[in-house]
Amino acid sequence: MQSEQLKVWWLLSGIVLLLSIQALLMVKTAVDLVSPCPQVVLFLFWLIFFIVGEIIAAYCFRKRQTAAGGQNLRAYLIVEAILTFLLLSGWVKMIFYDYRVEMARRAFDVLLMLAVLNKLCWPQISGAGKRIYALLYDRSNSKILGQLIVVGGTLLLALIIFVPDNQRVLARMYMGEQFLHYEMFVMATGWAAFNKHIFYVDQISQYGMGMPYVFAQLTRWMGGFSHEHVFLVLMTAVIFYYVLMFWFSLRWFKSAALTLAMMLWGIRVQMFHPGVYPFIFTYPSATVVRYFFDLFVLAAIFCHLQRGNPGWLWAAGLLSGFAVFYMDSTGVFLLAAFYAYLVCLLIMPYTRTVLYKTPRDLVVLAIYFLWPVAAAFGFYYMVAGQHLFTAQFWRNLTEFSEYFLLTGKGTLPIYENFKYHNFWAGLVGLIIPAVWVFTIIYVGAMCYFKKFSRRNIFIIVVCVYGLGINHYYIMRAVLTTYYVTALPFIFVCGYWLKILFWSWPRRKRSNAVLVLLAVSFYALFTNHNFMSYPNVFNWSHNPMVDPLTAQPLPADLTTYFNHLYRNSPEDLKLPANSLGSKNEELYTEGNFSSDDDLAAYYHQDFDFSKDAQLIRSLTQPGEEAALISSFEVKILIQADRPPFFYYFPLSYSRSKHMRTMPLDSSYTNVALFNRRTIDQLRVAQPEYIFLEKIFLYNFPKAYADKPENLIPIVSYVRAHYAPYIMGEYVVAMKRKMAGAVK
Repeated sequence: MQSEQLKVWWLLSGIVLLLSIQALLMVKTAVDLVSPCPQVVLFLFWLIFFIVGEIIAAYCFRKRQTAAGGQNLRAYLIVEAILTFLLLSGWVKMIFYDYRVEMARRAFDVLLMLAVLNKLCWPQISGAGKRIYALLYDRSNSKILGQLIVVGGTLLLALIIFVPDNQRVLARMYMGEQFLHYEMFVMATGWAAFNKHIFYVDQISQYGMGMPYVFAQLTRWMGGFSHEHVFLVLMTAVIFYYVLMFWFSLRWFKSAALTLAMMLWGIRVQMFHPGVYPFIFTYPSATVVRYFFDLFVLAAIFCHLQRGNPGWLWAAGLLSGFAVFYMDSTGVFLLAAFYAYLVCLLIMPYTRTVLYKTPRDLVVLAIYFLWPVAAAFGFYYMVAGQHLFTAQFWRNLTEFSEYFLLTGKGTLPIYENFKYHNFWAGLVGLIIPAVWVFTIIYVGAMCYFKKFSRRNIFIIVVCVYGLGINHYYIMRAVLTTYYVTALPFIFVCGYWLKILFWSWPRRKRSNAVLVLLAVSFYALFTNHNFMSYPNVFNWSHNPMVDPLTAQPLPADLTTYFNHLYRNSPEDLKLPANSLGSKNEELYTEGNFSSDDDLAAYYHQDFDFSKDAQLIRSLTQPGEEAALISSFEVKILIQADRPPFFYYFPLSYSRSKHMRTMPLDSSYTNVALFNRRTIDQLRVAQPEYIFLEKIFLYNFPKAYADKPENLIPIVSYVRAHYAPYIMGEYVVAMKRKMAGAVK
């Protein structure tokens, strides 16, 4: 009895401590509305609250020294602890995000009201909590609750990713960085594929051969290739991937609550990390579209492991071959995962006979190993035809990766994060591969000695794949690159949590899963990038321009709009821009009254119909148009003309109102870039070249040592072509003897 009373006393003391902290936060909030309060005064406030609370608790305990209310006190302590944690979390966010405290302040005020409401209405809240608790832990309800989590989880994942208004999103991409990453990842190559060009023959592709053809075909079915249709394909693909991953993970974890927790954690890590500020789709190469087919390859391997049907193994090989064709930089590691699975089947005693029973099976075994490579070559041949058997094709295919990675131009050392004191990022970057290696060794050994079932071979395959795609971080160890390929790591963490939780008694296990689910919800829904994401959960009706949700640049807390070029030095600026104006229109979010106002400006400013008409008038349908300008992709789409240059686009787009010349887009050797482009012009000798009008100005002296500003290429054009017809943004340059300007 004495121990029970002591427990009640400790519960009372805990409640007093939590209430005193809440009282302190309330006082600080009230005082800060008038004037800042010194820290010493705040500490004295808290000390007084705590001492008075302890005196009251001691008086109540002395009046009624019984443990009868201990269980109710425990429940009250838990609820108050949760509220206190959330209040402190909101308070900390107001400190860290002091430049934009509105969102954290609103959440903090709501939590303060909930804290007061909990104290006033605790009997009713306690009664409702007991009924909910009984409902959740009733075994007869487990099936229906699991089904509700599956349906609700599917809907939740879709709503988290779905963007209701893509026009506003595209407007922010345009104003923020003029579609820089969007065009380099998919728009330029997608337009070339839409016109049936062959990559590494007609145009270069930085992100594999097959992906642009997939986007081109999907947008063709949607009615045409455009920024809007490509965004819809991207968004739909990401929703489809996460929903399928949720359903597939259910088969593995066999717990709807644990699976949903891991999916929310995965989305938080992969889609809303700091490296994709302000919006994941601004950087499509950071989305799951980059390795979209890994889910299908791994699912086929899992089905073969479960059912033993060789058809699934053939399907896994075919899909891994297609993944190499789709994007070689990630597909090659799916190929490695497929081979790791074949090796595991041969090594593990209880699966060896699946592939090899007699020496006659060696032929079939060899075919299994050759099948995905043959499939990849088959897909390449479907597109490239006889070019596949030329040395030039393979030199072109490896050009980008050789220069960007092998020469070190795009690499960063593994110690980069530690060098700049980003110790947490550096530590996580080392922990992730360590977990994969440990899992491969431990689970592999347990499977070999038949301590684990054959089902666990699948987790070895996932770890091999995870180690492979982690090359992106190993080669380029910047602050957040490991987040891009973090989903296999999340899955492996779920594997170990499942083993841990299922070693506990049922009630303790259920509590742990519910806590994990709650923490996953908290981590996602309190993330700043998530709260600014323009989905149905967004707090603002104008998430693109509202200061409540429109985040400033993390580096210097300035505006996101036009941030790439607004600080260009004056010695690089020309007398006027390509529109003939000195006004650079470097607008910020504050220049727009609403998202609709922003979208209207975007539609007006991102229209090149007059220049597109000029190109159409001087070229034939299907004829390649030689265009050197910002926004090459958009202009050619509106003109309905395929690109001419092998390096497409030639330049990075910047605001059409800028008075600076655009930079070239070479992720390769600049000298090779210039030489190959000039050679292409010299050999083909197109009748017209369409040049951004800003290139008609004489180059300022500041550009003399900047070969990345397209100067050699433009100099060649100006030496062999003359202005012929002026458009709004570009000028038609005619070869040889040019006529007068019209």
